[in-house]
Amino acid sequence: MKTPRIACVIGTAIVVFPVSAQPMTDDFESASPGNFPAEQWGDMFDRAERTSSNPTMLVIETTGADGEPTLAAQSVRAHGTNGFYLDVEHAEIHELTMDVRVDALATPGTGWPVGVGFSRYSGAGDINANPHAVIYSWTDRNWNLFIAPGEGRPAVDERIIGPRLIVGRWYTAYISMNTVTGAFVAEIRDAVTGETLNSVSHQYTGWDADVDRFNSIVFFDGDSDNSPAQGQATVDNVVYQTSEVCDVDLVADGDLNFFDVAHFLAAFSAEHEDADFDQDGTFDFFDVSAFLTAFAAGCP
Repeated sequence: MKTPRIACVIGTAIVVFPVSAQPMTDDFESASPGNFPAEQWGDMFDRAERTSSNPTMLVIETTGADGEPTLAAQSVRAHGTNGFYLDVEHAEIHELTMDVRVDALATPGTGWPVGVGFSRYSGAGDINANPHAVIYSWTDRNWNLFIAPGEGRPAVDERIIGPRLIVGRWYTAYISMNTVTGAFVAEIRDAVTGETLNSVSHQYTGWDADVDRFNSIVFFDGDSDNSPAQGQATVDNVVYQTSEVCDVDLVADGDLNFFDVAHFLAAFSAEHEDADFDQDGTFDFFDVSAFLTAFAAGCP
């Protein structure tokens, strides 16, 4: 995953530097083949009502996207919910990246081989019944973004536009969530080149920042108990990080650059609230000065 970056304009030069974050990474190279992954992970067996395997993930020796030998974590090909999770603290922005390879599809229409994203576990029941926001693949080999905030509100199931997945090929799945605004970005990238193959952005209508918080990052499948064949997927190079909402990032893309300046100038000309940087209800030199100061300072 590429680290989100901030670009600041100093004179005529553009200076780029990373956004601060609290990253968690795992490439499984220190794990033991044939065993459940490192201790930081929890087995989805603990959060599933239906699974026929314990553990539900195993470290395997395989070939990475670069064609070199690697260790990775693979879901067990068994009925029910299989995978792992890691509980995390609340943050304004969550970002999760994983290299993912679908190894086998379930019987058509009976489940998905992989879901990558965020969950809010209630402490009871199956993880699939709890609120979550994940990128998942279905047996039709399409990628989708699924957002279910809970509290009786409607779920969103949106196709991530782009080519269908190829079984046995490594992809990089990226999902970001703004817990303040309810804005989501989901991408499927080429695991070798980093090129974005599929992408979608979604703003959840009726998002409640006080309620809609997720407390786990997850990788799991969802196979029906009645499926003759189960799905299976492998994951590697997990990167999780958080950051704060940046008021000067007006286009909300994780970078400070020309597009934010252009957005500010257009908002200022239209006397839109986005340009009222000193929040006094007027549009004048003080707003311009406040914006330039914040832009030069970057984001926390």
